[in-house]
Amino acid sequence: MPTTIEELEATIQDTIFQANSMLFVNPHILQQYEDRQRQVLFVCNFFWLFPSALYIYSDFTLQIEDLAKKLDADKKEATKCQAELETIQVWKCFFT
Repeated sequence: MPTTIEELEATIQDTIFQANSMLFVNPHILQQYEDRQRQVLFVCNFFWLFPSALYIYSDFTLQIEDLAKKLDADKKEATKCQAELETIQVWKCFFT
């Protein structure tokens, strides 16, 4: 049993390291998990403090989705036009 705070902290760190090495292949997975928890907490606090930012983010997300749909439709139209051009070129070869 540790008798000082320093020994207790060292014991805790050793225990975390041992648990990490037994449970996870990546020895830094616990640290990565804790970092991600802090990031999520930061984002949640940010949107809690600035709720209008969530609306702006939502608007940007909708705009991106709309642009992605338009891009997909444009790609389909371009493919259709390319096929028509190829057909015209084939017919042109027959008549020249």
